[in-house]
Amino acid sequence: MRSIKEIAINTFDHVEPKTKDQQNRESTEKLINGLFAEMRAICTAWRQAWPDQRTHDLAKDHWVGGFMDAGINSIEQIEFGLKKQRQSVKPFVPSIGEFIAMCKPTAADFNLPDVNTAYAQAAQLAYPEADQSKFNQAVYHAACLTGFYELNNLPQDKSFPIFARCYQSTVEAVMNGQPLREVPVPPIMIENKNKGIKTEAAKQAAKEAMNKIRGII
Repeated sequence: MRSIKEIAINTFDHVEPKTKDQQNRESTEKLINGLFAEMRAICTAWRQAWPDQRTHDLAKDHWVGGFMDAGINSIEQIEFGLKKQRQSVKPFVPSIGEFIAMCKPTAADFNLPDVNTAYAQAAQLAYPEADQSKFNQAVYHAACLTGFYELNNLPQDKSFPIFARCYQSTVEAVMNGQPLREVPVPPIMIENKNKGIKTEAAKQAAKEAMNKIRGII
C-alpha cells in the first residue's frame, strides 16, 4: 500500500501548470461576472439582451473572448466604461464592441488635444530651438516616447502612426493615474549680475510658468 506522501507526490506530478492564456481567461471571466452584475443594475432593459440563463451564459463567453482580443483586462478599464454607460440615456445593454470602445479613453475625456493637434504640437517640440516648457505635458510625454529624432526626420506617414500609439498609451496612463514626464522648466531664473539677486520680472515669469505646468492635467 502506498503511503500518503507517495500519493501526494504522484498527484502533484500530474497537475499541469496553467498556461498564460488560461490564467488570462480565468481573470477575464471574473471581470465579466462582475461586469454583468453591474450591467443588470444599470441597464433596466437587460432582459431583452439576456432573456434566459442560457443566453446570459452564452453572452458571457462571447464577452470574455471579445475582451481578451481587445486587451481589456483591468478593473480600471471596465470602471471607465461603466462610468460612460451610467451616463447613457438608453436602457439597453450595449454590444460587446460598443462597451469595449467605452473602456478605451480618448484625449477628449481628459480635456487633452486630439491626436492630430497633439502630433502637430509634437512636431514643433522636435525642433532644437523649441521652448518645450510651453507644451502640454501629455504631448511632451508622448513626443518623448516617440523620439524627437523620429518626429524631426521621418516623413509624416511614418512618424504619425508611431506618435498615435504613444499618445494613446499616454492617455491611458493619465486614466490610470500614472506619472508623466515633467515638462522642462524654462531657464528664466537669471540672477542680476550687478546685485546678485533675481529680478522681480524673473520671479513673476517663473511663478506663471509653474502655475501653467501644474494646471495642465
